[in-house]
Amino acid sequence: MKRSLAILKLERTGASQDEIAQRLAAKADIVVTRQAVSKWFKGHQPRIEVKKALKKLFGIPLAAWGKTTKATVEKPKANGHTPPAPFTGIDVDGSYDELERAAYDLMTYVRTDPDATPIERAKVMRSIAGTLHTLDQRQAGLEKRILQTPRWKRIERALIATLRGFPDALKAIKAMLEQLNEEGHDHHEQ
Repeated sequence: MKRSLAILKLERTGASQDEIAQRLAAKADIVVTRQAVSKWFKGHQPRIEVKKALKKLFGIPLAAWGKTTKATVEKPKANGHTPPAPFTGIDVDGSYDELERAAYDLMTYVRTDPDATPIERAKVMRSIAGTLHTLDQRQAGLEKRILQTPRWKRIERALIATLRGFPDALKAIKAMLEQLNEEGHDHHEQ
């Protein structure tokens, strides 16, 4: 489906339709309803003074309202930072690291976005903090469950059996395995 280039750029800002209407009222002294903003997303054109305000607030070029595209548009920059790419899903390997990295990238972007209001920043930061806390708890629970699986226990026994002829290595591996088991229990109980 072809959409207005202006709408694609507006969507890339991450602002909701309510937030767009609120920013127009707060920063450009233009009153529009969320319903009016919704109509723009469905193909209607805003008034010229609204388009000019959207250009100033969100960097939407006036000419973008007359162009349609299927392509992904370049993401806007705030203070030289590109907004993080939208998270598109979890793969099994490294999913927690990927989510954590995406959350920190989003925090950096929100902190430097000159168009974000303090309330918007606070909402996003609070949401990210909650997400990171939940992520940490789930990862700790996953680690504890992994350390209790029969497969992991077989790996431990195989490591110890393999290193019996190497006492220094065996001692180091046993110490590390004990540390991993303790960390898994301690981390999960916090």
